[in-house]
Amino acid sequence: MTLENIVWVYQLKKKMLVAVLSLFLFGSLVAAASVFIMLPSALLKNSESMTQELSDTILTTLRYLMMRHEQGVMQSIFDALSDDKDTISTAFIINSRGRIVYSTDKAEVGTVLDHFKEKSCIICHDNKNKPPSQKTVMIKNMRGDKVFRNISIILNDSVCHACHPKEAVINGKIIIDRPLKNTEAIIRRVEIIILGFGAVCLILVIASLTKVINKYIFEILKQHHEITLLYSLIERLSKTIDVEELKIIVIDIIRETINADKVIIVLPRENRQYRAYIKEAGKDKLIRTNVQQNETLIKLIDEWHEGNLDGIRMSRDKKEIYMGIRKNDKLLALIVCQKFIGRFNEKVQGIVSAISSHIVIAFENAYLYKLAITDELTGLYTQRHFRYIIEREFINLPMYKDGISLVMIDIDNFKKVNDTYGHVAGDMVIKGVANHIRNTIRDNDMSFRYGGEEFTVLLSSTDIERGCRIADRIRKNIENAVFEDGTLSLKVTISVGVANCPKNADTVRELIINADNALYEAKRLGKNVVIRGEVKTNGS
Repeated sequence: MTLENIVWVYQLKKKMLVAVLSLFLFGSLVAAASVFIMLPSALLKNSESMTQELSDTILTTLRYLMMRHEQGVMQSIFDALSDDKDTISTAFIINSRGRIVYSTDKAEVGTVLDHFKEKSCIICHDNKNKPPSQKTVMIKNMRGDKVFRNISIILNDSVCHACHPKEAVINGKIIIDRPLKNTEAIIRRVEIIILGFGAVCLILVIASLTKVINKYIFEILKQHHEITLLYSLIERLSKTIDVEELKIIVIDIIRETINADKVIIVLPRENRQYRAYIKEAGKDKLIRTNVQQNETLIKLIDEWHEGNLDGIRMSRDKKEIYMGIRKNDKLLALIVCQKFIGRFNEKVQGIVSAISSHIVIAFENAYLYKLAITDELTGLYTQRHFRYIIEREFINLPMYKDGISLVMIDIDNFKKVNDTYGHVAGDMVIKGVANHIRNTIRDNDMSFRYGGEEFTVLLSSTDIERGCRIADRIRKNIENAVFEDGTLSLKVTISVGVANCPKNADTVRELIINADNALYEAKRLGKNVVIRGEVKTNGS
């Protein structure tokens, strides 16, 4: 090759390199400019949307608790929210007169806000003659930090009239401040990166710059994913405060989040007893498992009960993750996640740790709610909760092929027990009968203390024949039982009435009356028997 040809090839390579570098430089500058202009706005818009979604989720939960007059539980939710200042810096409810009634800062409760004088209120109430122009606004709080403030109106719906005057339009407002420091920190980091890139792009290698940009873009996407996951978790957990429903939601959330092949959840009962449930990948149903047949699980339960299995732990082979869920000395749940194929990534522990704090709050609220609807002596649900559940079951009645069966139970000659042995012995018998009822029925059946020595069992999707079989099983178990307290040994029997909807009744009232009449017929016929309700006539 001649010198002339060598020079020509060199010039061609130089031109091609300059062209490629110019193309990369132009594209990089255009991309940098686009990100610099659009990213801050997009992140702030996303943060505003997240604030709105979080407010709506909390408002839904609080409206449910307001209707049920669960003021203590409501304040506990605000106390829990105050633990996570990065998500919510301030949250409070004001009534229609501007008085703070619930707050993450208990010291603020009772303070009255004047929305035409308070700096944080004037932004929305800038005109006395028109309503606020925005629902979510960016303000500076009392500490000078930027926050997104969301104001949601608590309307005076018809269900609120039991506690609030009908003529009132609103009952108050829930106000939530979500700090912007994390979002602003991300924006500032990106801006610094882009400005630095612009200053040194002429001397740095395009590949190195791309690597740096990709690193921060990945970080942004990762944080966005974690925020989205967190709000999705809060939304799903806030859908219920019923322990039985919550255990299903929690298992699904964990299994989906960490891609576990099998999840076991253990819920504590009285006297160090437990119930364990399993859900495996590809299966829809939650299956109850026998704890006594799983030696490994028993050891984990004992370790958790002794306080040596709190927080998150991964097994040595990285195929199992253990979550001990407890609040102070209160055992809430033990969760075991298993991987059959492959292993858990160590980074999963961070995700599970973030989830566990919200699961603790959800279970704590659920157990507080269960405490409020549970009879103190027997541990069964109260009569008031029975009224709520049976109304709910009638709403779900079209989904039940065999309808709903109601079992009403009364202890025979209970007055004689009280008169002969005293009320302490009577309480022992009532508690013992309740335990036999609870241990005889299925997991999805619900038992209630209906009165002094009277109980009810609600059997969903159960026809009259099966309802009578379950009732007779309860009767036999109690007939064969001996109730002892160390100094006294007693035997009792029960009389039982069973009715079914739609076989015996069409309404809640008719079902209760029919089962009650069957119970009294059992008493009349000599007691210690199960009597089914009368079949309804065509005219009934």
